[in-house]
Amino acid sequence: MVATFRLAAKRSAFAIAFATSLLAPNAAAAATSTGTMNVSVTVVDSCAVSAVPLVMSTYLSSAASSTGSTTLTVTCTIATAVASIGLNYGANALASVAQLKAAGYAPLIPYALFQDPLYATAWTDALMPPAYAAIATPALYTVYAKAPGGANVPTGTYNDTVTILVTYV
Repeated sequence: MVATFRLAAKRSAFAIAFATSLLAPNAAAAATSTGTMNVSVTVVDSCAVSAVPLVMSTYLSSAASSTGSTTLTVTCTIATAVASIGLNYGANALASVAQLKAAGYAPLIPYALFQDPLYATAWTDALMPPAYAAIATPALYTVYAKAPGGANVPTGTYNDTVTILVTYV
């Protein structure tokens, strides 16, 4: 019985080996083929802009003015030319006067945004800062704010939201 089992096991092993050799390709007879695949990506002109929140010094009705500054960062695709960077007059503007507003209060504090620390060149939505052609690093612009003193307003935190518009080609 042991001999019959061994003979049957040998026959099964032979049958499996024979069947496998018929199904498996012969490595010596294998052939290869090659081809190519194209890969591409399109880069378009684009710019992103961000700003650190602008916080002015404490406003006192009797003080000459409250001032502050922040940095705008403009990052564009390399070789993109920036035509202009404009700042609007904010969400609380009255004509062309930017104004800060506290929640729940009607009184507003007027202010203006400037390109220079002497507050001589106003920054508007139509003004062009110095030319910028995108390179590997972002361009940084400083925005200066000034709120003249003299407004008699209730205590609180006054805010505004200014839109930054970057025009590029």
